[in-house]
Amino acid sequence: MQLSLNKGWICIFSLMAITVTILFFTFAHAAWGYFSLNRQTLGRVEVFFVRQLEENMFGVEAHYSYVICGVEYKDKKVLTNPKFLNEYAAQTHLQKYWKAQPWPVWYNAKHPEVSSLQKIFPVKKLLSFILSLGILLYFLWLQQYVKRQMA
Repeated sequence: MQLSLNKGWICIFSLMAITVTILFFTFAHAAWGYFSLNRQTLGRVEVFFVRQLEENMFGVEAHYSYVICGVEYKDKKVLTNPKFLNEYAAQTHLQKYWKAQPWPVWYNAKHPEVSSLQKIFPVKKLLSFILSLGILLYFLWLQQYVKRQMA
């Protein structure tokens, strides 16, 4: 008996393959950013303030400066961790824990203008990619299994 591929299954496999590819490149881009920040120095945070990221999502933005080989660099970043559901909680946390003091600054040795106050590995993006790849491989295995059973 011959197993013919249904056009619907071909569309689903194609959609899954596209999703896995997009998730891979999303993870690869985030991982590249993580690994490119390969040096650390102390910088001076000039100001922290609360910034609205989305509706009901607030974060802390930091303006900071740091010196590499006698050249001063200035940057500003919205810190990705922690995030808050309302402005009051963010403001209270900011006043309680965040102070203008020397902070570790991660930067790229080849391009010292690229920097961040946080260096967080993109675990969530990696897990999303691995799970979607596992699902795709499972369905490919299932297709081969069904072919063998029908032969």
